[in-house]
Amino acid sequence: MAVLFGDENINYISPQLYTTGSEDGNDYDTSQGVIWKDYANCKAAVVPSIVKSEYYPSAQTYFEQQGVTLSGYIQWQQTHS
Repeated sequence: MAVLFGDENINYISPQLYTTGSEDGNDYDTSQGVIWKDYANCKAAVVPSIVKSEYYPSAQTYFEQQGVTLSGYIQWQQTHS
């Protein structure tokens, strides 16, 4: 991940904040020794994948506490019109 964080050829990185897609909020568990503070030095925009748009304010607050500025989000749950 350190190589990806430093790669200027990557436009955005989207950490997945869910496991099943039925969570009642963001899942901030990490794995493989990468912690959220590691994303603070990411050259690419950090755009988390979340279940619902309503979960974005929580992600903004959480990541701000980790020193990470978010640049929007990707919503997993489909909307029907």
